[in-house]
Amino acid sequence: MPALPLQILLLLLAGVVFAPGLAGPFLLDDGPNFADVPQFIEATRDCSKLDLLGLTSHSGPLGRPVAMLSFALNHCLHGLDPFPFKLSNLGLHLVTAGVVLLLIHLLLRSPRFQRISPPPRVRAALPGLVALGWLVMPLHVSTVLYVVQRMTILAALFTLLGLCLYLAGRLRLLDGRPRSALTCFALAGLVCLPLAALSKENGLLLPLLCLVVEFACFGPAERPRALRRVLGAGALGGSLIVGIASWWQYATLTAWLEGLYAYRDFTLPERLATEVVVLGWYAWMSVAPDLSQLGLFHDDFPILDFFRDPIVGLVGTAWLALVLIALWLRDSAPWLLLGLGLFLVGHAMEASFLPLELVFEHRNYLPAVGLIAGGLIGLAVLLRARPQIFLAVSLAWIATTAVAAGTRAAGWVDHFDLHARELANHPHSERAIVGLAGIFHEAYRASGDLALGEQALALYERGIKQRPHSIPALLGRLMILADLDRETDEAFRRARERLSEPRFHPAMTAVIGNMMDMAQDTKSKISGGLDGMQIVALTATVLENPTLHRAARVDLGIRLAIFYANAAGDLPAALRVLDAVSEYLTDRFELEVTRYRLYQAIHSPQLPAMREELRRLAEHTANPLERARRRALLAFVFRESATPGEASAPMPAGPLPTAPKPVAGP
Repeated sequence: MPALPLQILLLLLAGVVFAPGLAGPFLLDDGPNFADVPQFIEATRDCSKLDLLGLTSHSGPLGRPVAMLSFALNHCLHGLDPFPFKLSNLGLHLVTAGVVLLLIHLLLRSPRFQRISPPPRVRAALPGLVALGWLVMPLHVSTVLYVVQRMTILAALFTLLGLCLYLAGRLRLLDGRPRSALTCFALAGLVCLPLAALSKENGLLLPLLCLVVEFACFGPAERPRALRRVLGAGALGGSLIVGIASWWQYATLTAWLEGLYAYRDFTLPERLATEVVVLGWYAWMSVAPDLSQLGLFHDDFPILDFFRDPIVGLVGTAWLALVLIALWLRDSAPWLLLGLGLFLVGHAMEASFLPLELVFEHRNYLPAVGLIAGGLIGLAVLLRARPQIFLAVSLAWIATTAVAAGTRAAGWVDHFDLHARELANHPHSERAIVGLAGIFHEAYRASGDLALGEQALALYERGIKQRPHSIPALLGRLMILADLDRETDEAFRRARERLSEPRFHPAMTAVIGNMMDMAQDTKSKISGGLDGMQIVALTATVLENPTLHRAARVDLGIRLAIFYANAAGDLPAALRVLDAVSEYLTDRFELEVTRYRLYQAIHSPQLPAMREELRRLAEHTANPLERARRRALLAFVFRESATPGEASAPMPAGPLPTAPKPVAGP
């Protein structure tokens, strides 16, 4: 098609919208996923010796090795400079927009869309308009410029490729080319599905999204009997597998959900009620973005209840009505079923019963394709008699959102400006307040400027005033008071009281770990900080909390053991801590790796036997990805300080690698 090169050129030019933010720093989860992980940095330093350790992550149950491989390639080619990482994100975003363009081309060739096809001029422009409109959405700034969200981009890219292959196969099936169609279906299922899922777990939604495309684009007359049987068998088989697995593991799943919801500020019914409205917010921000509502942090989004908040019923009724109308008009208005189906199914995993945080903008990255595609195709059909008006309205909307996205991207260059803007837009967000306070705190420790310390203290106190039980704010205030050499007794008491209460989020162990790091920071210009006994007392309070999640208890115990070894050189105490938390483990691998490192630091004669035990534990898992990660980790651990004569007399312990920081939810 002659218009295709022009459309691709427009996509490339639209990428300029995000260019102002490419010079920004790493942020938040970038550190614990790759930028601050010694094992990742060591394992991915050389492309010719790329280690499997660089290809796995603790961010999800599947390890997300495809996304981690891309980070590994960035690192071994360019080091830890944020610019190439962000530029790679932008490049992948542009490629994904190109796949969106291809998807719309294929959609418009399907039977139902052929029957409602707009005028040829509009039809030729639609793929480019949809791709452009999706590309420059302001919501996507926090996906493209927040490096770790490459996981989301890659999952969307491979999912959209899978949809294109499915559509191509269906069109070939209609043309009487079953072998070619089968090849397309095989590539979608055997290549795109695994790549999408191994980038991020919501790539597993590809089969459901294919069903949406099937029922939106093809009617019963275009569905061969064999395909109907395959689709029916697949739907029935999938339902049976999920049903049997849920029944078989009901007790385990129930305990798992109860354990995870125990530290959330909302219950399962409240989450489901709130997500009904959150989906409406995503849709509205996609069409009419308000920069004052967008941001990295949305922990200030109100928690809603089905019976207490009428808005839940109103929005829920609207969603249900739209679904029923879309099904009713599937022949005359397939764009409505397509757009609504892709949007809702795209959110099906992260807006469901899973105890994830309520709102993150990157979750709308793939679902927004359905929203924009359905909206623009529907507008083109409704204005088919006035194509000039349609083109003018579409281009005006795209230009407006592009300016908004460029304005937002320009604010991602400076770390301080970004967090200051987050707080201005979300003044009631605990994360925004503590995040900016942390920047002031870090700057004070680096410079010794008292004014910066006072700013940090004021923000921590503001966070406590807004949310008296905020663990990050309470611990941050305690640390800054210690750094300012002020009285800490009252702050210490309040912090310990809160750490002994329920709803202790596992990620808060990272704050305790930060205390340990600050206590050992020899580069800081500040001589303050909590002493070792205070840190041990706070950690012990957390470990004694009966509501602490099992995994968080083990993680914190490992941190405390390393702190004992590094800060006090007390190996016996470190080993006692490991023994104390070992009873909470069903799999001892991570704990024994830490124990090995403790013995390795003193060149214990027990190391050869411990290595054999670690190799045995590494193989003791049915998950092949986890087994590969463990083998790679052992290769790193065994070589990181390998010296001849390990069985010689004990030597003074050197600093141990810090424990990996827990990764926040998706």
